[in-house]
Amino acid sequence: MSLERFPVLAFLLLAACGAPGPSTQSGPEPYGIYPPRDLRSRRPLTRAERSGFSETSRYADVVAFIDSLKAASGNVYVTTMGRTSQGRDIPIVVLSRPIVRSPADAKRLNRPIVYVQGNIHGGEVEGKEALLSLLRDLDRDQYQNVIDSLVIVAAPI
Repeated sequence: MSLERFPVLAFLLLAACGAPGPSTQSGPEPYGIYPPRDLRSRRPLTRAERSGFSETSRYADVVAFIDSLKAASGNVYVTTMGRTSQGRDIPIVVLSRPIVRSPADAKRLNRPIVYVQGNIHGGEVEGKEALLSLLRDLDRDQYQNVIDSLVIVAAPI
């Protein structure tokens, strides 16, 4: 995936990581390498991450990932935005610290609400995989980050 083709995604990823722009310095770049060296220690892993990026997450994989994220977090609320033509729920992940379970909760926090959608079209899998990884990494970050100042509403599929 070329981030030049997806400037909004690049912006969100860089903002979430607190990464500076392109570096002119030599030496190791903390945010410049993907997958990160500690990828195997992160949990849960997407299907793409588990397969060395040779496979992509299917519907069941995404739902299992979201369930694992929710079970391990106090910042994740999961709901649906409707059903597909096949009758499957379309999951929505709300990520915020403190947790937001309703529009009233979000209003009380008085924070910007950011909607992010991945996998808009069937073959565009990169956004889905990146969004799942981003949700996991933002939730796991113990230091103050974007989930302390925004309410993220994410539709990975």
